[in-house]
Amino acid sequence: MKKALASALLATVVSVSAVPAVFADTAITAKSSSFIDIDKSYAKSAIEELHGKGILSGVDNEGRFDPKGSLTRAQFVTIIVNALGLPADATTSSFTDVKAAWAVKYVEAAYKAGIVNGVGNNKFAPNEPVTREMAAAILVNALKTEGKLDDANAAVNFKDGGKIATWFQASIGVAQKYQLIAGYPDGTFDPKTTANREMGAVMGSNLLKAIEVVVKENTPAPVAISGVHIESSNENAGRAKVGDTVTLKFTTTEHVSKLGNFKINGSNPTTFVSEGSGSAWTNTATYVLEDSDSEGVVNFQINVKNDAGIYSVTTEATSDGSTVTVFKKPEISSVSLASNNADPSKATVGDVVTLTFTTKQQVSKLGNFKINGGNPASFTSTEQADHTWKNAATYTIDPTDPKAAMNFQINVKNAVGLYSVTTETTTDGSSVTVY
Repeated sequence: MKKALASALLATVVSVSAVPAVFADTAITAKSSSFIDIDKSYAKSAIEELHGKGILSGVDNEGRFDPKGSLTRAQFVTIIVNALGLPADATTSSFTDVKAAWAVKYVEAAYKAGIVNGVGNNKFAPNEPVTREMAAAILVNALKTEGKLDDANAAVNFKDGGKIATWFQASIGVAQKYQLIAGYPDGTFDPKTTANREMGAVMGSNLLKAIEVVVKENTPAPVAISGVHIESSNENAGRAKVGDTVTLKFTTTEHVSKLGNFKINGSNPTTFVSEGSGSAWTNTATYVLEDSDSEGVVNFQINVKNDAGIYSVTTEATSDGSTVTVFKKPEISSVSLASNNADPSKATVGDVVTLTFTTKQQVSKLGNFKINGGNPASFTSTEQADHTWKNAATYTIDPTDPKAAMNFQINVKNAVGLYSVTTETTTDGSSVTVY
């Protein structure tokens, strides 16, 4: 017998309804992976795939599938409905000759979904064998439930295409294009031949693969974001302080509006404008920094939609590497005072006293930064491995320094000109006394 080519297995699990009695087996569960009579079937992979997903089952409690067995119209429709995951719960049929309870719900589900029609006179002929051309048409109708099909250049390319019924020609062309069906090695399709159970399994597997293709074809591309740039109103556009305005710009090929999850530093933009025409649009969002904003690099999440309601993919990085870093008043911590004397808590003329403290950002000393009333001899601000900054000021004791506990006033500013609060005490209890 001529053999159709089996399709590749799909990874996606399809939800299914209960398997009808005509396919039921009790020895093998719906998730079992093999039957005792399919090792020589070209459709073994497809049979195991669909059986594992509960789309079809065996014929008895001995573990047989009967791959060469006949496939009726009702049985094939059952495979299709299960593969699509359609609800099948009808108790009455639109056709007078569909009587079996299992057939009623599956045939009715397919009929309501526009997948099948009757054969005339309110009949469906559920027990008649399904031909290959008939099966192809049903497959195409099933695929249409997943989205619009691209039927361009969907021509029949079988040597015996002339034998295909006129009303099936278009469907079989589309079925070929989406690889729902395959011909025989000699290039024929043999449209009038009745399909058997293994053919039905291959077609069901092909349908699952084609569904993925159609869903992808019908999923609109997200709004494209490009040219992302961020800057602040500060004199240095890469730095900002409370009250400065951060501006986030990006381009799109269409007009967009911001979504609720469009954020700058975790907050809603103060303003948002989308301006342009044709395929060139510039979008600008602004945000005024508040006291609640933390120090560090400003983060953002661009989320917009176009006028058709299509969303963008969340964008969280600039295109040109631009960043804005928020600076707040320098906070002084870990303040310590020590001398290079043998006793670091004491100092005499010529000894060097070092005042150290930590900040979260680089700072520079102000004119009113004093140690014992004098200007420090040196001042350094050095970044540490944990991204804090260690600051050190030195002062050399001279004869004018009083013989008493030393005092100091730490006053620094950061890169955006924000001043620290004056600090005059150590945090570790350290002190230096001049003697």
